[in-house]
Order: sequence, then structure tokens, then C-alpha cells
Amino acid sequence: MQFDPCMRETDLLTVRTEAFSVTRNTDDPNLDKQIQLLAESALNCASKPRFRPEAMHSEGKDSAGNAVLSDEVMSMKTVTPSDERSQNLSAGHITCIEALTFGFRVCLETQSESDAKLGDMLLSKVVGFNFVISFKPAQNPVLENIEVEIQTGPRSAAKIIQMTTTAEKPMTTHPKGRVLRGLRGVLTTDKNLGDSFPPLFAIVCRIRGSDGNLRGYELALYADATASKPRAQILAMELGSMENWKVCFDAEKQNEYKALMVMRWGKDCQDYKITMEGITGRLATNPALKFKAKWERFPSTMNHAGKVLALYLPWAAGTLGFTETVHRNPSKQLSLYLAATSPRTLDMILKTPEMTFCKTTVPLPFAVPFDDTQSPSGPPLTLTKTLSMLAESYKSECVAEGVSFTTFDGVQYRYEMPRGCFHVLAQNCLSSPHFIILMKAVSISASLHALKAHINDNVLEIIPSASGELRLMYNNHEVPPRNLPFTDTHGEVVVKREGQGLVLSAVHYGLDRVYFSGRRMELKIGSAMRGRTCGMCGRNDGETNLAFRTPDGGLAKSAACFAHSWMMNHDSCKEDCKVQQNRLELGRRVSVFGELIHCYSAEPVLRCLPGCFPARTALFNVSLHCHPADNTDHASLVGKDSDMVDSVVSHTECSCPVDHCSD
Repeated sequence: MQFDPCMRETDLLTVRTEAFSVTRNTDDPNLDKQIQLLAESALNCASKPRFRPEAMHSEGKDSAGNAVLSDEVMSMKTVTPSDERSQNLSAGHITCIEALTFGFRVCLETQSESDAKLGDMLLSKVVGFNFVISFKPAQNPVLENIEVEIQTGPRSAAKIIQMTTTAEKPMTTHPKGRVLRGLRGVLTTDKNLGDSFPPLFAIVCRIRGSDGNLRGYELALYADATASKPRAQILAMELGSMENWKVCFDAEKQNEYKALMVMRWGKDCQDYKITMEGITGRLATNPALKFKAKWERFPSTMNHAGKVLALYLPWAAGTLGFTETVHRNPSKQLSLYLAATSPRTLDMILKTPEMTFCKTTVPLPFAVPFDDTQSPSGPPLTLTKTLSMLAESYKSECVAEGVSFTTFDGVQYRYEMPRGCFHVLAQNCLSSPHFIILMKAVSISASLHALKAHINDNVLEIIPSASGELRLMYNNHEVPPRNLPFTDTHGEVVVKREGQGLVLSAVHYGLDRVYFSGRRMELKIGSAMRGRTCGMCGRNDGETNLAFRTPDGGLAKSAACFAHSWMMNHDSCKEDCKVQQNRLELGRRVSVFGELIHCYSAEPVLRCLPGCFPARTALFNVSLHCHPADNTDHASLVGKDSDMVDSVVSHTECSCPVDHCSD
């Protein structure tokens, strides 16, 4: 892959805020008065070309006044008002990270406006705030193009070695073969995985300068999962430089309860070091994780950033509801404790060298399946169990049992399916549907359902008998129970027996697990399917207030209308479904401002097929589109917003003459 160097400035993200004072008349709440807290001139100043501020630090600078770390540049600058006695106070700050080797800078520029007239109040501190993240060319670009190569498998090691034998201009600072050996020899651990294993993958980035020289970086990942203490190493080094700049990362699972990670970087990985530990255990009686980071030496720019963060941390913690205590903890060390008090809440404790912050009952956006680990007398929490639970928590599950449904996003509703009519439970809706899961109530029993799954080119059906036994059909051929577990010809779909039901899985297509017993259905999909599904199980996007989305993207007024919209339509009752979706006229004229109007349902309403008669009905609220009584152009209603909501009669069960559905 080849890329051209950055040639022009691009704003990646721009955020601008303004503050207003709003007053309302209590007698008429609809009338309000808005007053801009900053004078117009002050707001305009924030929109003018950005300042080129003075540097905060003088040590370790290049000719341009930027702080330098190896070949990477960190420039931290600030702007303050020249006259702090002015009523409108402004402050600006610019932080840039400049990668000279790659020829670009990433800058964060902030500008805040405050109003001294408001006094010493939180609102007066920042009543106008702007920040911009921009991507800019380096001040003195010296490169022509960037080339990136990625190699996996056993050839990865050869790719790293071959990097030193470029025909156009070899890198004189690394003789042939020294690059890989250099990567292997930088760790101070007991064993370098590069001595025994080829890298899982290698990435080589070449930067060709305008002087014809090649520079760049290369990275290799090694892993040994078969050892009693599984390990992984990431080794990276800078090419074409006399400084021997390297990064060495080593991670090891020391036992079932502790993992250790060490990161070193700088000249031969000896300048800076940070050690991190992850430990499972219990905090009081709750299962907990402890993360600890210790450092010995940090670059001056990182030390400065840490000091700035320490100034704002108490304010940020207080805003988020943390309690803080001044406490002398070990220096050059951070500790974070996460204790699960329930599947959806946890307690947090953060210890810095000078402060301890704590917050209880922090809500989680997902449920962690702790099972018996949550009990004080339960088994200990291991690293393997922790990773498994976290991976499981990112999966979404839809459940249907009887007339009760729970969507992927946890929305619960009740709906009784018309017998014999398939409904779409879930399908992949953002691309060609690789899977569609359908379910219907069968005619032999009101409590039994049948399941049909279209997975790529395969069709599987699970059909219950009157006795409750399940039959498995694969592409219209029955699979005998003795042939379970069953795998399709491509090895992509697996069906096996579990308890009283069958479990279908097609992980390649996002279906982790579909359990079906005839009475209960459990559908679990992987995290890659978030926001990609539709059907009665919902969109799996976390939008619980928008759960009842219909196939056309509209929002149904009720759970019944939502479920009706996902029913498969049939033209005849030969397939055992005796109802169909219809757009229904309200059946009476409505007078609006003296004008008679006709109204039609904007949502599908179930009606019996022609020749059949309703055996059971129910009232449902639906959205209605309306137009004047003399307008017979129903096509004008398409795409029109709903005008009103009213109740209509829906046919939930129909009967047909015996000979009516024979052909």
C-alpha cells in the first residue's frame, strides 16, 4: 500500500458552544427570552484565525521552538489574555504531536471565553468554548511517499530481514540480517519468543525522503499460547536512524489470577519503562479486578501532561459523582479497582500518588453474566472466566416464549401470533441478508411454534409434533435424530441437541446460538451484529425508545402493529396462514374545521384472506393518514406523516371453508 504525504491542513473535528440565559413568563411558558452571555464581539473573536501562541517550556527544543522526543515532536503551547481585568476573558491552548518521519502533525486547539461580569460562578468560567482537532503537514516535510507492507505467517520473518536489502538504497545503519536480530535481542526477559517462533505478522512502513534515503518503522508480533505461562511480545524499531529507537512490549499470563505487562521504549528499549498488572480477586465479598501501573522514567512531555491531568482530575471526578480523599499513596503508581456489585453495577476506586477517588453503584451499559461467581461463597474469578464473561456481555440475546418477547435491547412486549403465519424474528438488514430467522404459531397447539432459518443458501426448519418431539429439516430433507449433531456440507452451520430443544449456530454469519424447543426460542448474536439487525427482535442498537421500527423504517404506535408489520404476507391460505396485511379505511368520516375527511391506516392491519371469516378480533391503536373526502388519490398518502391515532379492529384468527384452501 502506498500513500502520498500530507500536503494540506484538514480539520478532523470542530466543536463550538455558546451559552445563553433563558427566562420565561410563568403565565405563558411558551414565551421565553434568550440573552447571549457573551458580547457579540467576544464571540466573533473566537471565530477569527487561530493564535500562534508562545511555548510553555524552553528545554529540549528544536530550531522551531518545539519540544523534541526522538524523531517525534510534541509542541505544547498556550494563549492567555493580555489584560485579565477585561470583562470578557479568553484563554487558548494548542497541543501538537508532530511526526517528522511521516511528515504530518495532529493538533488540538482550544479557545474558551468567560465573562467576569457573572462573578465567581461555575457558569461564568466557560460560557463559550471551541476546540478543533486538525491534521496538518509537518513544518519542514522531507518525504515523497509512504509505503506499508503487512505480512502474516512464516514469511513474516523473511519480510523483516528483506527490509534491509532494498535495491534502490540499503539502510546503511543496519547491515543485512541485523534488523530481525535487533528485534529479538532488545527484551530483558527470560526468553525472547523470536528465538523460537516466527512472528504472527510483521508490518514494515517505508518512508522515502526527498533526499532519496529510506526511513521508517517495522513491527512484529510473537505469541506462544501453548506454554504453561502464555506470552505475547510486540517489538518495534525505527529504521534509518542512528538512535536505535525501539519499543518493546511483553505480556505474560503468570497464573489464572494474574497477568503482567511490561513496556519499554527509547534507545534499545532502555530509556523508559512502565509495568502493568491485572489481578482478579474480591473487594469485600464482590468479585473484582485490580489494575496497577508503575513507572520508573517518563519523557518530560508525558510528565508535563500528567501534571496537567492531575490538576483537572479532582474537578472531573467531582463532576462525575466521585468522592475524593487526600491520601499519600505510593509514588509513580496508579491503581484501579473494579468490583461488581451486581450484573449491571460496579464500585470503582482509583488511587493516584496523592488522592483516592471512589464511586459506588456505577451503572453498566450491559449485563455481565456472573452466574455463581457473584456469590461470596462462589468459585474464584479467574482471568479466563473474566475474558469469557466480557466477551459474552457484548453479545445480544432475543427471547420469545409463548406470547412474551424480549428484544436484543431488552425491550419486553406481548404478542400472540396468528396461527400458521411466519414472522421475521431477526435478519441482517444492512447488506444482503445472510440470515433470516422466522417463527410461526402452529395450528396443532396454541403453545407450540415452528422455526425456519435461511442461512446463506441453506434452509433449516424445526417443526414440533403434537407430542412435542422436534423434527429437523435441511433443504426439505428430514435429518434423523441419530445424525445429530449435524453439520452442513460447507461446515458453516451446526445443529446439536441441548436439553429438550435443538441449538443451531452459524458463527460465520453472526449467529452465535439459536436455541429452540417448540415453546421457547433464544437467539444470541455476536457483537459484530450491533445495529445490523431488524425484525421482531429489534435493531440491536441500544435505542430502546425506537424499538418498534417497521420494515419501512417507520415507528409503530403499538407492539401489535410492530409485530404485524413483520408478518410474511400470503396470497392464499394453502400455507396455513389465513390473514394478511392491509391498509384499512377508518370506516367513518371525520369532520375537521367543518370539512369531512377520510382516514386510512398508515400501519398494516390484519384482515382475513378473501373467502375467509374472522373467528377472533381485537382492537389496536394505529396511525392514520387523512385527506378530504372528495380526494380519491390514495397514492398521495405514501410517505405522508400520520395525522391522528385511532383504534381499529384487527382479525387475529380466521376460519376458511374446508375446500377453500385445497388448491
